[in-house]
Amino acid sequence: MTEQWRAELEGMRVYVEIAGPDGSPAARMRLTNPGDLIQHAHASGRFFEADSLEKLRRLLKVERPSIVEVGANIGNHVIWYGKNLNPRRIYPVEPNPEALALLEDNIAVNGVEAMVDRRGWGLGAGSGHGRFRTETADTNNLGATRLVAADDGGIETRTLDELMGDETVDFIKIDAEGMELDVLAGAEALIARDKPLIWVEVQRPNIMGFVQTWCRKAGYRVADSTQYVNTVDYFAVPREAS
Repeated sequence: MTEQWRAELEGMRVYVEIAGPDGSPAARMRLTNPGDLIQHAHASGRFFEADSLEKLRRLLKVERPSIVEVGANIGNHVIWYGKNLNPRRIYPVEPNPEALALLEDNIAVNGVEAMVDRRGWGLGAGSGHGRFRTETADTNNLGATRLVAADDGGIETRTLDELMGDETVDFIKIDAEGMELDVLAGAEALIARDKPLIWVEVQRPNIMGFVQTWCRKAGYRVADSTQYVNTVDYFAVPREAS
């Protein structure tokens, strides 16, 4: 049935509405694969990871925040930020061309173009410069696309320190499918300077490296978390914010 849906939706522009708290339409999202993990949530009328997004609303104390979104995928979080946080600027970092096409569409249809800076378009974030290719193991989970090192790969990585330069950052979201510690290593100067709220998806083999090593070294603490089967989403804040 999923393949039939995908075939019928190919080449069509079908959108689903996500209702706001009062029942009015809060967003519209492009639907190309109802079997996809994130798009399935949209087809059900809700944002993906809605509970964690509400945790973010509680923890982020900045008005008109500047937001870096590493692993923006098709824009679930980007659109939520635009509709709920009144951001000054959103910097999506997304290397996957398939996801970028939907991200561009979702940004346009929701009218948040003026908030978006595209310097991270087509790039990955890491601990330095590198060349990678994308690998999607499950066609129904585009968000789990990984970067695999390849000398002839068409995807390049940059550090967030290089990518963001002197831009002030209030909040960083990282969903890098196992490369989260590399992304953090490449943002060391930015994080030390701006002390942003950080929401990071951590693969279970990297949990000790994040909680025990990175947080201690960077002067951060875990303020909240959401548990999944293979990952944990951590919300980390500077210790002086305790």
